[in-house]
Amino acid sequence: MTHLPRIFILFLVIAFSSCNNRQEEKTDKALWKRTREISKASLILDSHNDWPAWIHYFPEDISKRTVKGDFDYIRAKQGCLDAVVSVIWIAPEYEFAEGRMMVD
Repeated sequence: MTHLPRIFILFLVIAFSSCNNRQEEKTDKALWKRTREISKASLILDSHNDWPAWIHYFPEDISKRTVKGDFDYIRAKQGCLDAVVSVIWIAPEYEFAEGRMMVD
């Protein structure tokens, strides 16, 4: 019971001192700058990108900014994307033999 006032005072000291450690509010510009720094320093890999199927159904030049798609070279560079894993995908409406002819 004699330690209770000391513990309470210690709690108050810790609680009030932590109030002074608030982070400054960051502007959008500062946050975007920090995001770019982290992106440039990191390896960014898109491990599932369906751009081959997308341009099959909606032909667009992905070396330029696309209108309909969500992937293109311009945005990949802006987002500091380092690598993309893409697969050949055969739509389920094709029979096995017909789909196989598309790949061969």
